[in-house]
Amino acid sequence: MRTSRWVLLSLGLLGCQANDDSLADFVAKTEAEIVIEVAQLQPRYSFDAVPFTYAKQGTPFDLPKLAQAQRPANNQACWQPKTRGKGNLEQYRLEELTLKGVMSKGKGLTGLLQLPNRQLVKVTAGQYIGENNGQIKQVTSEGLIINETLSDGLGCWFQRQVKLALN
Repeated sequence: MRTSRWVLLSLGLLGCQANDDSLADFVAKTEAEIVIEVAQLQPRYSFDAVPFTYAKQGTPFDLPKLAQAQRPANNQACWQPKTRGKGNLEQYRLEELTLKGVMSKGKGLTGLLQLPNRQLVKVTAGQYIGENNGQIKQVTSEGLIINETLSDGLGCWFQRQVKLALN
């Protein structure tokens, strides 16, 4: 039993000598076979720096001259919305509101809106909704027709019609 262990151990050690090629020869052979290809780089873009010169032309918050030329001299000349307090449904963007249904009672239609907090609210024509002073003009079987009031950035206002469809 003892001798068989020694025989197995010695055979195992002799097996380690099976590949006695030099590691240095292997590395040299592998390096000789390598083909190196380097892609040419694109030339760098050159630019000319323009020195900064300060010129007092106003603040960055002033309107450009073209916009100032188009601005009416008197803001009263263009349409202005009536000022009023904000309602509960005007704190949400229209994209956040989902029309879940339309109900009928007699001849009038009522919409059922879902708020972002998953709460359901009944709405009717005439109510204000959305951040852009939107007023529900009509409740139809397909959805809500809303008139939004938007600023043109020059002190005047305009209205656009938006439809909030059933989801």
